[in-house]
Amino acid sequence: MTAKKSNLLSAPWDSSNYLDTISEAAAYLEVSIEEAESDDIPHSINRAIKTIARSNAGKSILSSEEINVLNKEAEPSIDVALKLIYGLGFKLQPPLSEL
Repeated sequence: MTAKKSNLLSAPWDSSNYLDTISEAAAYLEVSIEEAESDDIPHSINRAIKTIARSNAGKSILSSEEINVLNKEAEPSIDVALKLIYGLGFKLQPPLSEL
């Protein structure tokens, strides 16, 4: 038997193609953090930030120059990362101590 060649073309999955709104991008970041293993949270946040930056939602928050820098850097700078996180509506606050 000879194997038949398939003419089916496929492309790698890129979540950024499906993050069109700020709320979708915020949910993506939230789920990325929730589903990450505790020792992988920084890497998950980094990957999610880069994915969101490539999306339509990210393009509404960041300048094209900031997006280009993000795509070239191994890790986003804290100012660009925070701009994106705040632009998604997240607020960073220290945990409240128990009384």
